[in-house]
Amino acid sequence: MKTAFIITGQMRTFATCVHTMRWHLFRHYPDADFYISTTRDADTESWRELKKLYPRARIEVDVVDTQPDITEPFEPVRFEPYERSVPVQSVLRQLWQLERGWTFARTFGVEYGTYIRLRPDSFFHSFATPGPALFDVGYVPWWGRFGGVNDRFAVLGHTAALSYFSTFSRIDGLMAAGCPLHPESLVRGSMEMAGCLVMDTLRAEFSTLKHGQNREPEIGPIDIAHMR
Repeated sequence: MKTAFIITGQMRTFATCVHTMRWHLFRHYPDADFYISTTRDADTESWRELKKLYPRARIEVDVVDTQPDITEPFEPVRFEPYERSVPVQSVLRQLWQLERGWTFARTFGVEYGTYIRLRPDSFFHSFATPGPALFDVGYVPWWGRFGGVNDRFAVLGHTAALSYFSTFSRIDGLMAAGCPLHPESLVRGSMEMAGCLVMDTLRAEFSTLKHGQNREPEIGPIDIAHMR
């Protein structure tokens, strides 16, 4: 079956990163459609670089003028050993945009065998295709888990994709169960709550490329200890 790439987040360095995606990712999934959900800014139109590379592909784009101000949940305890790299509002908005991307893609009524979550600012170094993306199986990178899953990239079956992309709607339930307000923990918790199998064995390495900043893959000793 076909593949859907769902790209969410600010487009900032997409014009550069898309060429690494083309080589490391897109060529492995030739029968693919692309859905982009982003916020309007100076870099929004860089999605057209994808159109130049794939002029015949289905590319649907959803642009919001601003992300909403989201009520921040009460957070009585922070027990995880990892600090959030961004404010709570940014975590919530990232997950809101993630879910919006899924909802947007689903409005077109196309069924896909594989859904791939992708951020526009991921500069890929390497990628190896995983096993089949069965309905309730989700493959996530082996590194950058921070107690949960690396939440920047995933290869997902349909049920796994639904639970992954719908994390925002499950935040209250997850926190009520004791999950910390930490994006990596929330995404994993959402998948596990839905009974999905999380395979954190995906061979995919990439930097986060922002304007003036290149954050290398955040590979820690725990990631290495848990390699399979």
